[in-house]
Amino acid sequence: MLQLEGAFSLVFLASDRIIVARDPNGFRPLAMGQLEMPGDKLATPRVRDLRIRPDRAVYLNDVDRGEMVIAGPEGITRER
Repeated sequence: MLQLEGAFSLVFLASDRIIVARDPNGFRPLAMGQLEMPGDKLATPRVRDLRIRPDRAVYLNDVDRGEMVIAGPEGITRER
């Protein structure tokens, strides 16, 4: 991340976590939210259940400039 230059917001998806990062200058905004899933289960839902429903989204917070946030089974960790 320290070698990247310019304005960016990055999102990485893995099988059990999501990683997001924002550029050190904060040129691109990046916010975190949470979607209420049917049944609220951790198991992978069917594709047809993955429709984004803005009325079920809850704003959590912004990602600070130069910050990386990792959300996984163990919770949310934030790194600079």
